[in-house]
Amino acid sequence: VVSTLMTASFGLDTTLHHVIDCVADRQLALELAIDLGFYRICTSGDTIEAETGKAMIAKMVKQAVDRTIVMPRSGLMPANIRKIGKAIGAMEFHTSCCAPAKTGTKHLFSNHASFATRSEMVRDRKNTLA
Repeated sequence: VVSTLMTASFGLDTTLHHVIDCVADRQLALELAIDLGFYRICTSGDTIEAETGKAMIAKMVKQAVDRTIVMPRSGLMPANIRKIGKAIGAMEFHTSCCAPAKTGTKHLFSNHASFATRSEMVRDRKNTLA
């Protein structure tokens, strides 16, 4: 299935988002993702947040060097994003920069509250990394 999707997305930047955290052998999964042609791999290092998974993410960054981008995700805030990036050697980051949307709005596909990207949160993270 993934191979078919990769063929269909030929020419586009592709990201394997969080899937690698759901398998037992992340090093093998990383090699398979690279072989399939993923441009980047988004991971929290098999933990809830990138800060606690930074050792695994750093290992993946080193393994993938010059073949794909390993991008940390989850829990990246102005207070820790620079430290985590430096510790693992990341050049790209995945962060939601969102907060609950206006009261009463619901998510399109569920009864959960909607979230919206906040430009000030994006600015804070960019300024922290500048």
